Amino acid sequence: MKSILIIFCGLLFCGCAGPLGKSISRYDPVEAVEVNQLTGNNLTRSPFAQTVVYLNAHCQTKRDGQKSYFLFTELIAPADFVLQSGESLILNLDDQVLAFAPTNAPSFNGRKRFTTTFYAVQPEVLVKLAGATTARVRIKGTNTLIDKRLSPRNSRSFLDFAEKCSLLPKLEPAGG
Repeated sequence: MKSILIIFCGLLFCGCAGPLGKSISRYDPVEAVEVNQLTGNNLTRSPFAQTVVYLNAHCQTKRDGQKSYFLFTELIAPADFVLQSGESLILNLDDQVLAFAPTNAPSFNGRKRFTTTFYAVQPEVLVKLAGATTARVRIKGTNTLIDKRLSPRNSRSFLDFAEKCSLLPKLEPAGG
């Protein structure tokens, strides 16, 4: 029995230590857009938490080259949590407060059991998320708040996404 408990704890630890977010790309033939997306960027620290929050990013490029950028939350919240109308996503990035209101969802299939909400953002917001030393997220409900903090691993996921979407300036090699 003791060995089963040790194996279970080991598997639980290994499962929690894996990579947080991953970037995926696909083409949506119905809307004729190329989609780049950061998914799986979990802000919840405990595997047994009642409230689970993912903060992800989405970029879609139309045929004419026009790009649209979004942050999106995936949320498992208490049954009485109702998203506040208006600015319901608050980011505090290195003491700069940014607020966003929900928008219509772009080309996206959500996950079962999760409430997904999209927020249109400027590309600079994704770059700030990628480079923030301290980053906090607040999701406002009508009668409660959900507060989370981004870990360095969460920020690295945004950095990888920003690099994939060519949002970061290209560094020239020394002497060239």
